[in-house]
Amino acid sequence: MKKKIPWFIFIFLLILFPLVFRDNYVIHIFTMSCIYGVLVLSWDILGGYGGMFSFGHPIFFGLGAYASALMAIKLGISPWLGLLIGGLAGLIAGGMIAFPVLRLRGPYVAIVTVSFLIIVHQISTNWVSLTQGPTGLSGIPSFGNIRIFGFHLNFDGTDNLPHYYLAAFILVISTAIQNKFVNSSMGIHLLAIRDDESAAIAMGVNSTQCKIVAFLLTSFLAGLIGAYYAHYILLISPGVFGFDLMVTILTMSLLGGAATTFGPIIGAFLLTFVSEYLREFGDYRLFLYGIFIIVAITFMPEGILKQIWKKMLYRGVKTG
Repeated sequence: MKKKIPWFIFIFLLILFPLVFRDNYVIHIFTMSCIYGVLVLSWDILGGYGGMFSFGHPIFFGLGAYASALMAIKLGISPWLGLLIGGLAGLIAGGMIAFPVLRLRGPYVAIVTVSFLIIVHQISTNWVSLTQGPTGLSGIPSFGNIRIFGFHLNFDGTDNLPHYYLAAFILVISTAIQNKFVNSSMGIHLLAIRDDESAAIAMGVNSTQCKIVAFLLTSFLAGLIGAYYAHYILLISPGVFGFDLMVTILTMSLLGGAATTFGPIIGAFLLTFVSEYLREFGDYRLFLYGIFIIVAITFMPEGILKQIWKKMLYRGVKTG
């Protein structure tokens, strides 16, 4: 029962936020926080639990967004089905990238995945006939209107509340999937690979299988939320493949604490709100993110919030 308490609090807060903060713009920020939350916790499967510092996560997110948007625009496919299409697009890309990365370790994984990110970014920029190039893909349809349990949800209006609850629902489901995986036998094997891959292999762990499944799962979740993003913002450009998105994901993970269930989500919500106040600095905010990452890795590699929580527990035990 105690293990379920954090889940009750998590879901309760997600329901409570828009009821307390009625402003439409604030609800938009909460919605973006949910999007980043799914992105960060999906990356955490690879980076936090698997120890594979892949810098190609925006590839899965961007491909999911473009795949769903293009299917809706060109073929008239429903955005609801587009969520699955986006997830599958990310999954296919994850499978293609996983195989050349499997034999690599350490910084080589980062170098190869960054190279893939640059390639995909250039393709999306120059394939103007398909992606509209730097101007971006516009005219993306929204989710439309639906009725659930007697409630009428209008996604075509100016109210961001239906979009928020859909994003929050995807976040909860993604968190449950991630938590189920990392607590499974394969997730435990992934942790063993992160700590000492050679020793894990010697103990009979199938390193290749674990890495492939981790790549497929993380890429599917990123593609899924990428598809949602396309039908929420209604405009996407090659910027979804930008390295600045990867920097933001890393910063959120380091803020909340990698290899935790709710740490990355807390980091996503905090940094999304802080970013609104840093917008006046323009691109200099990436410079601030970079400094933060260096300091965090050097002095608090487990994450700032996780480090603070441990100190609070230690003081509580000491004073008790």
